[in-house]
Amino acid sequence: MSGSFLLFFFDWNSIALSERSMQFADEAVLILANRPGSARIEMAGHSDLSEPEAEGLSRRRVEAVAAAISARGVSRSRLRLVAFGATRPLVPTGVGIPEPQNRRVELVHRWD
Repeated sequence: MSGSFLLFFFDWNSIALSERSMQFADEAVLILANRPGSARIEMAGHSDLSEPEAEGLSRRRVEAVAAAISARGVSRSRLRLVAFGATRPLVPTGVGIPEPQNRRVELVHRWD
């Protein structure tokens, strides 16, 4: 079963978390705390077609979000991370066209 869905957005070619993203990290931790047992967080990192090294960048983004969540007391064993690079855009664009909505980490809470 799945629950809440959060999107963390990033500036171009950046892995820095915004103040709003830090609030989302707090929210993710609270939701998980209310779902003991097998509850977990699944995260997918993405980039846009204008960013260099898209796959590596999407991996660093998802790691940055995971670090923010684990710093708040969540065990890394409860986090599932995957990086898709620029292969799954929210907004399809041509190569080299920047799109802010494609620079993201998607977070979903899951439990049995």
